[in-house]
Amino acid sequence: MRFLSKSLVAIFGILATPLFAQDLTYKDYKWEQKPILHKLNKADSSKFEIILKDKLAIEYAFDDATGNLYEYQLKHRIIRVNSNDAIEENNRVYLPLQNANNLLITKARVIKPNGNIQELDKGNIQEATDEENKRTYKYFAFEGIELGSEIEYLYLIKTDPNLAGQRLRLQDDVDKNDIDVEIISPRNLVFDAKSLNGLKELSIDTTSKTKNILQLHVDHIDNAKKELFAVYEPNLQQIHYKLQYNLLNSQKPLFSYNDVTERLFDMIYQPLDNRLDKKEKSRRKKEKKLVKKFIKNIDLKNTTEGQKVRAIEDYIKGSFNVVDAPYPQLDEFAFIFEQKVGSEKGLTKLFVEVLSQLNIKHQLVLTSNRNAQKFDPKFETYDGLQKYLIYIPSIKKHFSPTDTYARSEFIPHELSHNYGLYIEPIKIGNVQTALAKVKFIDALPADATIDKLSLNINFDENTISKINIDLNREINGYYAQYYQPYYDVVQQDAIKEINESLVKYIGENIDVDDV
Repeated sequence: MRFLSKSLVAIFGILATPLFAQDLTYKDYKWEQKPILHKLNKADSSKFEIILKDKLAIEYAFDDATGNLYEYQLKHRIIRVNSNDAIEENNRVYLPLQNANNLLITKARVIKPNGNIQELDKGNIQEATDEENKRTYKYFAFEGIELGSEIEYLYLIKTDPNLAGQRLRLQDDVDKNDIDVEIISPRNLVFDAKSLNGLKELSIDTTSKTKNILQLHVDHIDNAKKELFAVYEPNLQQIHYKLQYNLLNSQKPLFSYNDVTERLFDMIYQPLDNRLDKKEKSRRKKEKKLVKKFIKNIDLKNTTEGQKVRAIEDYIKGSFNVVDAPYPQLDEFAFIFEQKVGSEKGLTKLFVEVLSQLNIKHQLVLTSNRNAQKFDPKFETYDGLQKYLIYIPSIKKHFSPTDTYARSEFIPHELSHNYGLYIEPIKIGNVQTALAKVKFIDALPADATIDKLSLNINFDENTISKINIDLNREINGYYAQYYQPYYDVVQQDAIKEINESLVKYIGENIDVDDV
């Protein structure tokens, strides 16, 4: 979450204290000066493509000049290409950075079957722009690759550190040999790592007296082919890691769910506290007054708590659009009410403030898209805190505050059947705070979503090639979400088209008499 990463600046400030000048472990890393093709066994020779070496070293080190902490990534890979598809797949090597000035080492070459070497340098780095998101990419472009060639590249880049949780996916759809991973840090910064899906655990290198080193070597990792309807990335062999301790400050674990709960509670609920300065306290009071006035627009008369929640959800989602943009105004109620747009954070703030002022007990939930990355209940990192939900204990239902077309318990399905961090606001004396607990988000039962089709078929008396059908189709739950929202926003002619499409999907040569 963008706003959450910004809150880590204070932690970086504590960490970025120059202890002593540190030499990077791999600042002078070199490849073989006179490479020769690897000798492959029969099994590897028959593969369309195989990665013969995959080395990744991630080092955290303080900059001598500024004292700031940076992350340095060394990548060294060798790929044998034994098919035209493999050549096509690997004739570009993308560099993981926006700014080429952060490239400390960059080399690439092709070793051909006859032993000739074609070497590339920085002058061969090209740029391309993704038309969809307008991001610019830099890459090596290889030419003249032959069957049986080996593509080799290495780079060392300098980037801002990510300390709160990262995942290294070592397995993909190509077989790999000779895999090495290292996580290197100064002696005061202690990292913790967890291997997933059958990958062996990292070990501690006890030979270094000046650095902490977590390391892993694997001789071979089988490929994992993608399968239709199967979840892919979460099931790959991978490493989950984070900074666990800064020994200069304390033995207290960093990036815990208790710590993030305090920050999230302050940002989302904006409690009025004597610790606030006058300016911030005044701003929060004005925001709460705006919401109190806003609530008067919602019809909440003679309704149960569940009906109130639904009315609040309908009104807010019908009044405002969600915008994904890095503008702080999108988090502010005055701007949201005036412009009818808000960020994910801003509209979530609005929901919890409305619920709080109406004394509707609720819990803020943060979780992840389980199809891309499962929430790990036993390894506390921030990378699983990606999406908001709100849980109403009285009706035992979750709802999504920012999924415009979802209602009630039909939250985005990829957020269910997953763990989440539940944050419950509480009051102790005059102090507002929150409790956090990791719990499982149950998926809805199968019968909550149906697509039921009943057909009464009558054959024409004169010709068997023509039949008359009385069709009754009943759709609800997640299936209905594809159609349901449009009935409230489109013209009558368009509704007629939608209705007919619900019938015609079973065959093109259908004449619809009546819907």
